[in-house]
Amino acid sequence: MSLWDTIRNYKPVNPQEEHDRKQMLEFIEHNGDYLERKNLTGHFTASMWTVNKARTKTLMAYHNIYDSWA
Repeated sequence: MSLWDTIRNYKPVNPQEEHDRKQMLEFIEHNGDYLERKNLTGHFTASMWTVNKARTKTLMAYHNIYDSWA
């Protein structure tokens, strides 16, 4: 499933989410490079926490550009 399909099928829980959903779909439709940093208007990114089942450990990655752990 594409990112556009995932966002299109998302069921907003409030008016703000519906507004954001529409803006994201419009951005994708008008920007073929919506996943690339070269798009100076913006681009989509993702974040997540990876933890073990006991929630006692997490996976962290070093960000070379920002010189920090995330």
